[in-house]
Amino acid sequence: MATDELAQRPDADFLQTIGGNRIGFSRAINVASAAYIRQHHQRYGGTEPPSLTHGGIDDAFIEKGSVVWYWHRGKWLQLTGAD
Repeated sequence: MATDELAQRPDADFLQTIGGNRIGFSRAINVASAAYIRQHHQRYGGTEPPSLTHGGIDDAFIEKGSVVWYWHRGKWLQLTGAD
């Protein structure tokens, strides 16, 4: 089975102050349902999603924003996440 890397970035890009004066890692991934993808496109615009047949990956910098990655026709599309 082959694997893909997606949005590879240094961990340091996702550090922020949490709980007062502590520095914490703040990257999270979650399932982005077809409904979530449609809702965020309607709310924020961005790239028009293709016909949605499965979920995507919501790649988030917690409390900052996110992007949705969606596999379509052999490549990853970058769709609108949360702001």
